[in-house]
Amino acid sequence: ILNEVTNNTVSNNLVVNHNASGIALLKAGYNLIKENILDNNSICGISLTESFHNRILKNIASRNKYGIGLNLSNTNILIQNSLIVNNYGIAFNNCTDNLIVENKVLKNIDGIVLRLSNKTDVLRNKIYNNSDTGILLYNNSKDNIIEGNKIKNNGDYGVNISSNENLLYNNYFFQNLQHAIDEGINNNWNNSDVGNYWDDYSGTDANNDGIGDIPYNISLIPLIQDLLPIWDENKPIITIISPQPGEIFGVNTPNFIVEVVDHYVDAMWYTVDNGLTNVSFIENTTINQVLWDLLPEGEITII
Repeated sequence: ILNEVTNNTVSNNLVVNHNASGIALLKAGYNLIKENILDNNSICGISLTESFHNRILKNIASRNKYGIGLNLSNTNILIQNSLIVNNYGIAFNNCTDNLIVENKVLKNIDGIVLRLSNKTDVLRNKIYNNSDTGILLYNNSKDNIIEGNKIKNNGDYGVNISSNENLLYNNYFFQNLQHAIDEGINNNWNNSDVGNYWDDYSGTDANNDGIGDIPYNISLIPLIQDLLPIWDENKPIITIISPQPGEIFGVNTPNFIVEVVDHYVDAMWYTVDNGLTNVSFIENTTINQVLWDLLPEGEITII
């Protein structure tokens, strides 16, 4: 437990089978918790209580009750963490003004849970394969923004809201048992420009503006709608910037730079052997050396 400490870095630790939380901050501020592995701890992988202005970055928390749990803690940032096979991936209780950005929240019971928590921005997270709910807002959690998340294959609901006055837009809903349930008041499922993508949307886009021509019904009684559902039937635009056609390489594999333009990119991969082996990637990198060494001399096509 780090009690009333400031300006510390906690990094590169492996904490397993602890009979409490793996890393715990109490009344602590301006600390950085990064690149730790927290596995099979009985309470939280990482716990913050009455703690402020901390950054939680690139940690992996698995098989804990809570992957990352915040209580009475404000103005913290959670970015690029992986929360896998916990009871709750990320859980906030009575927290305000926090950021949850670009995390992977996978195979938990519930993915991201906000209770009595306000003004939280939940941005660009991947929330996949949670057995109950992807994002849960309840018990008077209001003024939260849920934007740019990929919410896929969750067992009960993609999003479950029983609180009021939250904003959700530019999220992508795929293959959830039920994409959304809204039992609150004055939650908005679109801003003035755009709503969300729903894989079961049955409308059309006659003027090709990227917005469906009719609303998406989240519920009929009461009538709750996404008024500006995203329409995305176009193939992604893929441009190989490097290497250029005709470039010659030797025994060392080339780097590649690819530009992909699309509303939603679920996965990217390349092949150098006409599809016999597909290699997944998430950012520009180098061609796999083992595959490169297996290729004969001559012209190679990178797809």
